[in-house]
Amino acid sequence: MGDAAQGRLFDDIVGRFPAIKVREFLLAAAGRKTARTEVSERKIHAFVDLMERHGLRLAIHDRKYVHAPDAAKGGWANQYGLELPIESPHDGFLMVYLAANPEDALAAMRAEHAQQDDEFGGLLGIPRCCRQSYIERIQVAAARQNDYLPLVLNGTSAAQPYPYLNNIGVQYFDYCLLSFYPCVFTCPESARVAWESYEYLATISRDWANKFLARHRSAILYTEYEGVYLLENGVFRDGWVHYEREHVKGTLNGLLFQLLGEGDRLQVVDSHQAVIARGSRVVQELRMPDLCVMVFA
Repeated sequence: MGDAAQGRLFDDIVGRFPAIKVREFLLAAAGRKTARTEVSERKIHAFVDLMERHGLRLAIHDRKYVHAPDAAKGGWANQYGLELPIESPHDGFLMVYLAANPEDALAAMRAEHAQQDDEFGGLLGIPRCCRQSYIERIQVAAARQNDYLPLVLNGTSAAQPYPYLNNIGVQYFDYCLLSFYPCVFTCPESARVAWESYEYLATISRDWANKFLARHRSAILYTEYEGVYLLENGVFRDGWVHYEREHVKGTLNGLLFQLLGEGDRLQVVDSHQAVIARGSRVVQELRMPDLCVMVFA
């Protein structure tokens, strides 16, 4: 697909889909990877028409799924949910695989539903080390909400801050350059994939692509059931993230969101403990179950 065609695709889909989906469609159209997305069966015909009009090739799985969003993650779903026959009268979502050629789209669909995880991950452009760690962690992740982020953090031995290109936590807030979990937060291969994606997106719209980089530099507070929080434009200095309350974003408007709003800095005690403070006053010590604290630079 040439530059002009990519520009037309971008203009046609930006604002109509979340940024992470726009990223995937652009990379797939350029032949850089195969993408997978969910589409409501009520919208499938319009979606297929749109994608094929821009030269993408699609394969659609012959089952449908009822969403099962994670608790407290803003509608994000790390698992399929209930699987139904395509003929079921219940509304559902269809798994759609997109590529620059029909062979890759079909191969990805077949590999995923044959549980050939390594082959499927390769078609999605996931580095081998990250594919392997994903496979090794499947059973552990499935015991909770199928979220691999805490497992990535626990597997990372290096000190914070981590390389910002590996900030998979921003997926809950859209502008994320990764479509997979890094094996560890210091993985050079996942950082390479993120950077190469950014470089390509910047050839289409640098201003839009730069939004991804800005979001990736944000600190993340993750909990399994009490929300995920992003400290945008925070500055990490001497073990503290200094932030402005209006730049706090959360997937849940609950107690933790309110406490972060009362503070203006966050002390990173370790990857699972933090202190919210405002000036010299301690607002709250955080020692919640499943708390993950991540700083990126």
